Amino acid sequence: MCSTSLNFLASDEVYSKLLHTLTMIEVVTHTFGAYIIISKTPKKFESVKTGMLILHFVGAIVDVYFSLLTMPVILVPVCAGYPLGILKLFGLPSSAQVYMGVCSLEVMISTIVIFLEDRRYRLINGQKDSTLRKWYRLLFATLHYALALTFPVPVYLSLPNQEDGKLVSQNSNQCVPSDVFNNPQFFLLDLTGHKIMICILCSLSVLLFQMSLQFGLIFRQLLKHEPVSRNTQRLQHQFFIAMSLQVIIPIVIIAFPAFYFGFSVYFNYYNQGANNLTFILISIHGVLSTITMLMVHTPYRKSIIEMLHLDSIQSGGRARLIWKFSTRTSNRF
Repeated sequence: MCSTSLNFLASDEVYSKLLHTLTMIEVVTHTFGAYIIISKTPKKFESVKTGMLILHFVGAIVDVYFSLLTMPVILVPVCAGYPLGILKLFGLPSSAQVYMGVCSLEVMISTIVIFLEDRRYRLINGQKDSTLRKWYRLLFATLHYALALTFPVPVYLSLPNQEDGKLVSQNSNQCVPSDVFNNPQFFLLDLTGHKIMICILCSLSVLLFQMSLQFGLIFRQLLKHEPVSRNTQRLQHQFFIAMSLQVIIPIVIIAFPAFYFGFSVYFNYYNQGANNLTFILISIHGVLSTITMLMVHTPYRKSIIEMLHLDSIQSGGRARLIWKFSTRTSNRF
């Protein structure tokens, strides 16, 4: 099944320009987000500062990897494609770029799981870190990152012959332009797409189960009547809601491309514009996550408002808030 909708995104030139523009936005947004985390995290949340910074850094790397370093053009329903990014200028094989790309998304989800597990532990035990805890955390992180970095191995152990695979794919997918099969960077990962889909589903099932489990344990802990002040309880609940939004929003954004790829492979549906759009969405997930973080975490939001010299005032005695530029003056020149 062929489709020419979103045809304006099908061009490699337009696709490249959009990704280059996104890269500039990503660099500014992620740099600012890192600055806010480092300098504006309250002392009460010092225990999560490192975890949030690592989570932010991983999301930034994934964004830049897809929007600048590799810039993949995927030809779904053919599990093949070619890169347009700067890594090809350094001679890095397309197969290695694909491996790093699929692993990077799993590493990001693993980082979220590790962050949530640490948050659950801090809620229960505070800042206490025993030797056993350190070893457990090391083992927990090692196992999750090992899964994220090795799940495509079964597919790579049975890669199709590239020349024969090109002929088979070209004959079975008449919608795909024939000239792309002659691209020197062309790489065929899987003839049917079944192997890579099974590997992705298995690894995601484990990671998403772990994520759901950690969310559930954190929520249960917050429902307990611990001997802490109401203000501390309120801050913990606010942080949990903000953290949930920060984590869930990018995962939902990535879920759409994942669903689309599965749909395309199953129904043999080809739409190059939609293929490119899915990677544009993946490339901006970190930006959206950073913006969400800055908006929903109260200390960060207040810091930005102060930086922009905005004041909150009440109008006519009502609770409605109006934001206006303050008229602060300074004696320094």
